[in-house]
Amino acid sequence: MPERTIFEGTWADAQNTDESVVCERIDQFLLHPRFANLFYGCAYANNEGDLKPVLMPCPAGLVFNPETNKCDWW
Repeated sequence: MPERTIFEGTWADAQNTDESVVCERIDQFLLHPRFANLFYGCAYANNEGDLKPVLMPCPAGLVFNPETNKCDWW
């Protein structure tokens, strides 16, 4: 995995979903493959129970911590 950096672009730029991000459970949170301050939460994509990743930002100055599934200090 390449080193993750802080995303500083526009939200529209961040919306490009990475195809390598795959949800397996509804209660799952996933690291963004490139940006430490973005992460994915898993949500239902339709009524059949298919899942999709939903991009989410951490508040300014925080990064996503996969051990706690929360945004944390850098």
